[in-house]
Amino acid sequence: MKGPGFTRSVAVVAVVGLLVLLSYQAALFGFVRLDAQDHDGLDAFLASDFVISHRGALAECPENTLSGLEFAYEQGIRLIEIDVMMTEDNVPILFHDPSLDRTTNGTGSVTRSAWNYVRALDAGSWFSEEFAGERVPLMSEVFEWLSERPDLFLWVHLRFDRGDAEMSALIRQCEVESQVVVQVDAYEVERFRHYQDCLGRACIIKEPLLGMVAWHTAKCRSYNVQFLTIMDVMDSSALYDLTEAGGFKVVLTRNFQADGDHVLSRLRGPAWGYVLDSAVVGGAVQAELAAL
Repeated sequence: MKGPGFTRSVAVVAVVGLLVLLSYQAALFGFVRLDAQDHDGLDAFLASDFVISHRGALAECPENTLSGLEFAYEQGIRLIEIDVMMTEDNVPILFHDPSLDRTTNGTGSVTRSAWNYVRALDAGSWFSEEFAGERVPLMSEVFEWLSERPDLFLWVHLRFDRGDAEMSALIRQCEVESQVVVQVDAYEVERFRHYQDCLGRACIIKEPLLGMVAWHTAKCRSYNVQFLTIMDVMDSSALYDLTEAGGFKVVLTRNFQADGDHVLSRLRGPAWGYVLDSAVVGGAVQAELAAL
């Protein structure tokens, strides 16, 4: 019969083995620790509710265009969500879809189209003749525009699967790190290694991932992610768990876009962000939030 000393030894060995296994899994699955950013602008977003204008000014202008960005800025929006794709020749552009068909007069895959081809396309007429001749912007043009508006921040959704080195180098070259929040899907958090100098980090949590929400949020914490973007319906208890227990700021989208009153009725205190299609409504909501 084994004595108490043997039992304690077995317990110690088991604990040590568990810690070694967890360390191995952490290395294997990317549970590394990234330092938190030290930008003054980040504190403002973490301390109060805010509005994000969707793809520029989705309801009023052709999405992801300089016209849309400028319109949103003129409405008082100070945080604008945009999307980035890469062309075949690794040029980062302001674009949402994998295909050119919906929002330009071109056809085909973005990632299989050269920049010279994309540049010649009309990205405005599909929305309204008022915007005929609007071009797909280079991200270098977007960042130049951003740098001239130091009170503005961009929420940059990375929709490409190659080109992080080029994109992060462009952000540094344009010196807009302190004005950019980078967003990726929750299973892509390793990409934040390329964007350590940016203002903030956001991860998208979608309905199919909810069964593994603890796993994904643990990874997000290890990469010092501050924001979780909820793309589909989640119940209020799950949202509270993400904010209060996880220390994340939750950003609501899709089902939380109806109108200003609808958004304001869902306020829960200083832990929420709202993605709105209308920059006009968003500007009015942001003004009301600032007055609270």
